[in-house]
Amino acid sequence: MKSKNNKNDRIDVRVSSDVKQLIEKAAQYRGLSISAFATAVLVENAKQVIEESNTISLSEGDQEIFIQALDRAPGTSLLRAAKRYKSLNE
Repeated sequence: MKSKNNKNDRIDVRVSSDVKQLIEKAAQYRGLSISAFATAVLVENAKQVIEESNTISLSEGDQEIFIQALDRAPGTSLLRAAKRYKSLNE
């Protein structure tokens, strides 16, 4: 993500008056403008969502199955597929 000092893009959000008051109060507690507060919260949450989307979580049982699969020798089908892939990409 490229960081720009120019802040020309806008995001417009419509919220209820209750939500607006809540955001204003939180921004005030942080000593930020509503815009700065909203930007900080949105960026933090966007990064978290992207990180969660790029992470695979497995239960302990699934982790064990995955490790066992990695430890097994590759079958003939996998070896043929790897050989074919290699020949196509040389």
